[in-house]
Amino acid sequence: MPFTDDDLKALRLLLREEMQSETHLNGLRMLVRGEMQSEAHLDRLRMLVREEMQSETHLNGLRMLVREEMQSETRLNALRLLVREEVQAEIQPFRDDVAQRFDQVATQIDGLYQRDEKREQEYLLIREQLRRLENRFA
Repeated sequence: MPFTDDDLKALRLLLREEMQSETHLNGLRMLVRGEMQSEAHLDRLRMLVREEMQSETHLNGLRMLVREEMQSETRLNALRLLVREEVQAEIQPFRDDVAQRFDQVATQIDGLYQRDEKREQEYLLIREQLRRLENRFA
């Protein structure tokens, strides 16, 4: 099923958002690692985690992020399929052209083999005629 321009734009926008989210998540992961490496920060992190877990609003936000991540996987799969179809559509004319040229070359090669076969037969015929003439005059 082909995608419309609006679908493509929406998929591209979603892909950009996902890439930005991934960059943001990588930054957060680096911050968490840095915090965990410091014993002084561990206590502060525990306190922050407790505060954050008590916040129902934050938990709902996290739940929404998880849902969005699950949806983004579906979007990425759809985008992969779309890109694969587009690449195949772009490449197909070149494949057809190569196949056509290959057929032309193969036809030319077949013609050359047939010509060589014909010349060989002519050569053998002339050779046989010369042998007969030599035998006749010998």
